[in-house]
Amino acid sequence: IILPFTDCKNACRKLEYFKKLIEKKKFCDKKDVKITISAGVYEYENENSLEDFILRVDRKVYFAKKQGRNRVVC
Repeated sequence: IILPFTDCKNACRKLEYFKKLIEKKKFCDKKDVKITISAGVYEYENENSLEDFILRVDRKVYFAKKQGRNRVVC
């Protein structure tokens, strides 16, 4: 998810809220299916290339998963 014109602090808040919505949502009526998300937040800086930005966010997502999944890493 890309949140233009949003600083890291507010992006983290929004993703935490989104994570909680996903945790509570029932996705299948016949089975108890639980879906979770892991997210990494990084604020784009103009001096970074797009590839560098994606790499930094990707590292944060994998860090979130290593921390136990269903986490937002800011």
